[in-house]
Amino acid sequence: MYAVYHGPEGLKTISQRVHGLAGAFAVGLKKLGTVEVQSLTFFDTVKVKVADAHAISDAANKLGLNLRVVDSSTLSFLFLFL
Repeated sequence: MYAVYHGPEGLKTISQRVHGLAGAFAVGLKKLGTVEVQSLTFFDTVKVKVADAHAISDAANKLGLNLRVVDSSTLSFLFLFL
């Protein structure tokens, strides 16, 4: 029903926005230089190498952010903006 409601052009607009936000986030993190952004092809999910994924995820959860812990040194950020 989501596709029916938004139609082809609406879905294209949403997907371009989501990918653009994820790309801007990855570029911003690379410029900061404090974490390693994995150079994988992505659409809406950015993986980042960090010192302690669990500690960062716990701190983010306290702020109402939900990050996926891939392993002890990798976090995954998913963009779902409509």
